[in-house]
Formats: sequence, structure tokens, C-alpha cells
Amino acid sequence: MKNILSIWAFLLFAFLLQTTFFPNFFLASSRAAGLGFLAGRTVDGVLLILVYLSFQRGLVSATIWGVLIGVCSSWFSPAWSGAAAASFFLTSVVGALMSQRIVLEGALSKIGIAAFLTLMEALLHLKSAQLLHHIQHPFADQFSPILIQMLLNMCAAPMVFGFLAILDDFTLPRRKEGKSVLFPLLET
Repeated sequence: MKNILSIWAFLLFAFLLQTTFFPNFFLASSRAAGLGFLAGRTVDGVLLILVYLSFQRGLVSATIWGVLIGVCSSWFSPAWSGAAAASFFLTSVVGALMSQRIVLEGALSKIGIAAFLTLMEALLHLKSAQLLHHIQHPFADQFSPILIQMLLNMCAAPMVFGFLAILDDFTLPRRKEGKSVLFPLLET
């Protein structure tokens, strides 16, 4: 129970960061450095938490987390309601299925899986928006924003995954007995 509450608190913190702090931070950084492509961008911490949960929990648990996070994300981003829920659900299912076949060791593999699932979630989000809201040509001019989102998530993934692993160590007593999928080298 303590773990679930801790994850919800971290999710709320991530929602707040990605809707308030990061867009303003990247806007100021883009103006200062002359990098206009960073203006208004954000690190999708919620997606990174979902990726972590889909690799650390079983298929059923990851799917439940994906649905709950997708529904709650509509509270913070009312545009294209339903599209986030569908894309988060499918991302959690794919991540959980991948976790049964892939053991991630090292920062590069974690960065790679974060990039792949970020790309997949972005494409699923756009396709869901097209199907649910009849948006014409949802993929037009979306290559560079998706690429920038992937790069930002790739940079943040090791920090977010590391924090969540520490959170799990303190709030899940059974974690010390079992094997970690994302962090097998942390096991004693």
C-alpha cells in the first residue's frame, strides 16, 4: 500500500513538473541559447513512470497502471481526451509483454527502451486522436516534435528509473527477495 501511494505521489509530482516547470524551463533555455526547437517542450515523466511500471510489474498490474494513468492524464491535458488513455494502455501492455523477453542491463538499454516506447506512445496517441476525434492527417509535421520528445525522455529515463528503483527498495519488502528486471545488478 505504501508503494502504491508513493507511486501516486510521484505521478502527481511528475504531472505537475511536465505541465508547469519543464515547459517554462525549456522556453527560457531556448530563448537564452537560441534553440527554438526546445520552446514549450517537456520531459514526459508520466510516460517514463509507466515504462518503469510495465517492466517491473506483471502484465495485469502494468495494464491497470496504464489505464489509471491514462484516465488521470485527461485531468491535466484535456485536449484529445481518450487518446492518452488508449495510448498509455497499449504502451503498458507492450512494455509488460516486452519485459517477459528482455532484461535491461545498463543505462544504454534503458535509454533505448525509453526511446522506443516514447516513439510508440506518440504514434499510438496520434492514431488514437485520429480515430476518436476524426483528426485529418495527425502525423503531418510531427516528426521533429516526436524526435525531440524521444531525446528528452532518453536523457531523463535513467534518473527516473533510478529514483523509482530506490522507491521500490524502500516500499516493497518482497523486491529484495525477487529479481529486478530493469536493475538486475542492484540485487544482493
